Amino acid sequence: ATRPEAVDLDAVVAERAAVWAAFADEQHVGIAVSGTTAARVWAVPGALDQIIDNLLSNALRASPPRTTVTLAVA
Repeated sequence: ATRPEAVDLDAVVAERAAVWAAFADEQHVGIAVSGTTAARVWAVPGALDQIIDNLLSNALRASPPRTTVTLAVA
């Protein structure tokens, strides 16, 4: 079993948005990040990345060209 560890939420969201930017550009969709928390959350290593990747994958699949997907951190 993998144990949760403290993860910088803002850093993970920004990193995943940057990774997905090229895929979004291919579909003429923007990715924006709004808000900050300066929070650390407890997560199993890689789990938060996977959750955000799934959200972005689904959002990009459903977004028409010339729109923007926003990841809001609150």
